[in-house]
Amino acid sequence: MERAKRFFKGRRGRLFVAAGGMALIVCAVYAACGFWPFGPNSVMTGDLNSQYIPFYAHFYDAVREGGSLLYAGDLGLGGGAFALFAYYFASPFAWLYLIVAPEFYGQLCCIVYAAKVTLAAAAFCFYLERRWGGEKALWLPLCWCYGLMGYSVAYAQNVLWLDAVILLPLACAGIDRLLAGKGAVGFALALAAAIFTNFYMGYMLCIFSALYFVAGLAARLPRPGRKAVFSAFGRFAAAGATAAALAGAVLLPAVTEILRVKSTGLDFSGGGQFSPLDLAQKFFTGNFVWADVQSGLPPVYCGMLGLGAALLYFFSARPRREKLVYGLFATLLLASLWWRPLDFAWHGFAAPNWFPYRESFLLVFLLLTLGAGALAGPVSLKTGLAAGALAAALGVLVYFVRAETYGRRRWLLACCLLAAGIGLVWLWGRLKGGKNKLAALALAALTAGELALNGYWALRLFEVYPVADYAGFVRAGRATVQAVEKENAGRYRVEKTFFRTLNDPMLLGYEGLTHFSSVQDGASSILLMALGYRNYGSSYGYLSGSTAAADSLLSVRWFLAQEGDAAPTHFEKTDIAAPWQVYQNPNALPRALWSPSDAGAFELAEGLDAFEAAEALYTALLGEEAALFTPVESGESGGAFDLTMPESGILYAVFSGAGADVPLAVNGQEKGSILSIGRSADAAVDLGRFEAGQTVNVALGAAVDFARFAVLDEAALAAACGRLRSAAPAVTAWKDGAITLETGAQAEGLAVLTVPYDENWRAEADGAPAEIQRAAGALLAVELPAGSHTLTLAYTQPGAAAGLGLTLAGALGLAALAFWHKKTKGKER
Repeated sequence: MERAKRFFKGRRGRLFVAAGGMALIVCAVYAACGFWPFGPNSVMTGDLNSQYIPFYAHFYDAVREGGSLLYAGDLGLGGGAFALFAYYFASPFAWLYLIVAPEFYGQLCCIVYAAKVTLAAAAFCFYLERRWGGEKALWLPLCWCYGLMGYSVAYAQNVLWLDAVILLPLACAGIDRLLAGKGAVGFALALAAAIFTNFYMGYMLCIFSALYFVAGLAARLPRPGRKAVFSAFGRFAAAGATAAALAGAVLLPAVTEILRVKSTGLDFSGGGQFSPLDLAQKFFTGNFVWADVQSGLPPVYCGMLGLGAALLYFFSARPRREKLVYGLFATLLLASLWWRPLDFAWHGFAAPNWFPYRESFLLVFLLLTLGAGALAGPVSLKTGLAAGALAAALGVLVYFVRAETYGRRRWLLACCLLAAGIGLVWLWGRLKGGKNKLAALALAALTAGELALNGYWALRLFEVYPVADYAGFVRAGRATVQAVEKENAGRYRVEKTFFRTLNDPMLLGYEGLTHFSSVQDGASSILLMALGYRNYGSSYGYLSGSTAAADSLLSVRWFLAQEGDAAPTHFEKTDIAAPWQVYQNPNALPRALWSPSDAGAFELAEGLDAFEAAEALYTALLGEEAALFTPVESGESGGAFDLTMPESGILYAVFSGAGADVPLAVNGQEKGSILSIGRSADAAVDLGRFEAGQTVNVALGAAVDFARFAVLDEAALAAACGRLRSAAPAVTAWKDGAITLETGAQAEGLAVLTVPYDENWRAEADGAPAEIQRAAGALLAVELPAGSHTLTLAYTQPGAAAGLGLTLAGALGLAALAFWHKKTKGKER
């Protein structure tokens, strides 16, 4: 018993209680929301469901099958993957997804989120111990407020950002040590870890660290001399540079790659992004709404105890200079949320797509830190009354400016919790012995209950996915893909029109066309849309929008269908045994083609529809006119069209206009709906196969501004594909980022690969460097002379060598920092 008492009185014991209490609160939230292991659902939702999980599954396959971390063939038509690795997978928490099979990711998401929130509370406890001391500070409930703050709940799906929430207290603890003359190694390591695990959030921590350092230096009493100030700045700068260098192996190549697809730039337009009065309600319990994820107010909830403690700080006996400095610091962070140019700078001068105010956790951290300072000792009655009066004024303000979604009952509950928090803090400082402990226990229980309730109110607003449904989809999908791959010696592409997310190719392990991420290739997207593939917002993919000519050209040979789903007309049913039905396209072309040299690095002209674009590409590749589609006369606008087939074949339509989920019927038979005419304008819609002279009635649930119909000559397509296939180079090796071809053309020409052009590809013909070119505005091509040649292509990662050099330099810098501290230890600074 004595040993246990000593343990809980020590720092390790307090860390254990902080982490254990946070874990219990998270369990309570999970139980209330029905999350695993207390219910059927997973915390996997939003971006975590649609992007991160498929990316994790991709790297799971890449690592286990000896694939590349630099290039991904299942990233749309293909593309560089290192930016995805650095942004989503550099965190050690993400490496857990290499151990567990993708079908169990629903459960693993619950574990990882709970672990991150728990470690954030423990890290904040560690930080408070070193900043304020733990003998008198009432810090445990504040640690829980930090772990389950509004940011951690509202952005629960963005678990990759929560690493920064864990590492921020450690970095600031390192800065405090640096200011106290105790060395800068800890700060350098914590900041390097933040940059390495997620360079985007690490960038924010770099800015905050500089502000925190300056504030700490300005608030010190007695004032440091000039020599001490310069020494501190020198050590801080050296530690910051060392941290950036240590993360260079990930930072430099990732930033080099992502800057090619992300737009940045100075933007000082615009002013306030919201009413400052409206922001006050976001500090109150139960105030999260779904609009905050898109373009609402910052998630600055820090628990009612956290808010009350922050108010107490500014009326406490702390030095006036300190309160002034940190008051200005907090004001700057608030202004950064409100004023668009400052907010833009925090986001790396790239406007965020959803999830605005991603830096808001920094304000919560500062407020809770200051609140802990106020609780480091007893609170006087005067301080309690002053803070209580300000809290009452804030409560009245919130009552009158609160949104309609924030009801009176929640407002009243929040006010009671705020008053109770301030009151219990005051009692804690006044009572002695066991009563003192009872006050602390009551405050902890009250805070724990409030955080659990706030988490439940917020997380239940998100769409949830049953663990069993997710696991069933992944098992069936991956089993089907594995069955197809046994027949897929030519590395042909696979597609389907049903989908769980737009990144199913990565989730299930097949190379398709459908993809959505921040690093998707824009030129590929333009090419796919030109060929009639369905556009879905800013993503692109195979969602019931394509033609047989386009599929064949882009090597889409296999098609997957669930029970009851219809396959595109040009696919034929196979007898491959798999959970899902498998179809194949008999005209699918290999991934490498041959074009006569006089075609050159051909471009698609602007203004072509899906039929004209496909014919233009076939013509360029064949070196002769390719007539594949026959137009069908019809009215150009309206909601109903009567057509007469000029010849037998597959009938396609292209629609443009306004509307969403527009029903489509052909000859009275329902064909589902057009996803959205506005977003998927000019997509090619498969209407079915009809005979010459047959009358076809096409009816839409809404009038369109433009409609064009064409019939595919399947015999002409088969002949064109046969000629292209016979002239195609032989593929002797095809892996992500490494391709080898054997050519034997009688005349010079262009080897065209249906992978995106990227300047980072390097080509060699018979061991000699060869120039890569761009074909059709998006595809990779290499011009070769007549005769037999071996063409090898390798994808190189820009910035990789320099990044590795930076990391080695950072390691030397870290050793220098340690030596510097050892040499100067004990000297006056």
